[in-house]
Amino acid sequence: MMNAHWHPPQLHTAHDTEEERKVTWLELFYDLVYVATIIQLGNWLSDNVSPSGFAGFFFLFVLIWWSWTGITFYINRIVVDDVWHRVLIFVQMFAIAVMAISVNGAFGEKAGQFALAYAGVRLILIALYLRAGTHIPEARPLTRRYATGFALAAVLWIISAFLPAPLRYAFWAGGLALDFATPLSRRSRQMNARIAPDVPHMSERYGLLTIIVLGESFVKVISSASDEHLGFAALISGMFGMIAACSLWWLYFDNVAGAMVRATGRAPYVWIYSHLPLALGLTAFGVGIKKLVILHAGDPFADKYRLLICGAVILCLVFIALIDLVTVQSEQRTSSQTRAQLRFGAAAVVLLLAFVGAWLPPLGLIVLIACACAAPVVVDLLLESRKSGPLTRPVTH
Repeated sequence: MMNAHWHPPQLHTAHDTEEERKVTWLELFYDLVYVATIIQLGNWLSDNVSPSGFAGFFFLFVLIWWSWTGITFYINRIVVDDVWHRVLIFVQMFAIAVMAISVNGAFGEKAGQFALAYAGVRLILIALYLRAGTHIPEARPLTRRYATGFALAAVLWIISAFLPAPLRYAFWAGGLALDFATPLSRRSRQMNARIAPDVPHMSERYGLLTIIVLGESFVKVISSASDEHLGFAALISGMFGMIAACSLWWLYFDNVAGAMVRATGRAPYVWIYSHLPLALGLTAFGVGIKKLVILHAGDPFADKYRLLICGAVILCLVFIALIDLVTVQSEQRTSSQTRAQLRFGAAAVVLLLAFVGAWLPPLGLIVLIACACAAPVVVDLLLESRKSGPLTRPVTH
């Protein structure tokens, strides 16, 4: 029996209604637990800046991003907001919170706790898909396929919680491989094509995640700065760090957020999965800025910190360019190829700084990085202003 509090899931299609679909309050509330989780990941990287530390950070970030992407795709396709759905989402949020508090010991004494928490996150997603398949016959082949693949991966994660290292990590790798292979297999992609996602809603969700990880940069710097007496060099470094962050925001949200994804070839998959290294780069950028502004504004800058901040910015610029290449913006007079070339060029400059920056003071390094990030923004504006002809209305959601 259906009422305001109990009703079955329904399949959403982009053309069900002319009314624009909005992100729900539950989705926004759900994102808050990821704010805390990403801050924990950034703190872990800050304490483990090394090749092995970054490898660990990369693996953990992939898991966090994948868990967020899983529920995002479910909500994008399935419309439901009853008591059962909310309870399951709240339980999943608890499991994500356990993952967050386990980050610091994920490769040590809290490895079992972390593995069981991640398995719990996936089991809740499986329950959601099974429930949707029960009520939506046309979605049942896809929901069963997802539930089966994700369940096999979850079993590996549960088993890993009781295994010693390094065997434990082999099971982690196998579980993650199964998680990714399930939606990316040829059969799954064929099924996905029959139940197309709501692109504007998806664009808004990934835009919100980008805001979350970009905001982590400010949290890192401001929270650390509040406990320090900052000198003039640190304040100026922080200002140029802000310029770099604002430039990255501009490049993403002025050009690619909300644009229509090309519906040909692998463009949708490039668009989705480019957000993973972009989000990772933005998080690492926040850690690098903290190291530069708070710890080393006027002191020699260790090679590992220079490589961290330059590598993070390169990731951001390269994958913003790739996202731009697979989207269509009706309000832009400059071609996506031209914009992408500007971003790739800026990334090449930062790559050069990663090598020659050893001879630069930290303040000089961040000034040049900020200029490299701001240059594509300035050139974009100049190119747009020199073009003639009326603008069409932008593609928005």
